[in-house]
Amino acid sequence: MLLLESVGQQASVSGIEAQIGILYNMMDKFAPALDAFNSAAKKLKKGGMRKTALLGMLLNQMGVACIEVGDIEQAAGLFLEAKSVLEETCGPHHLDTLDVSTNLAGSYDALGRYTQNTCTQCLSHGIMALI
Repeated sequence: MLLLESVGQQASVSGIEAQIGILYNMMDKFAPALDAFNSAAKKLKKGGMRKTALLGMLLNQMGVACIEVGDIEQAAGLFLEAKSVLEETCGPHHLDTLDVSTNLAGSYDALGRYTQNTCTQCLSHGIMALI
């Protein structure tokens, strides 16, 4: 496809797809939102934008949509990837990183992984950043 040949064009198209996903989310249409988010994330990764704040926030939104459709395991994986990206691009104390950490902790709790200390580590990291 000619439109997707350059990195800048891929980033533009993926941004539009991400916005479409957010609109689907707002209308409580989570499966189509996930499709739009997934397509946008693939384009960003393919275009060499694997470590950008945009990708981190997109992965967080994908995780939230997964929670809404009941796929908590996939959501936890997306939150973990988003946390890694945002820690590298924005820093560990940035509000977006802390938001993802809270989502990750909640998904671990829902999966019963709180005994692994991961949930506590995510939350304490966020709390210590606020102090």
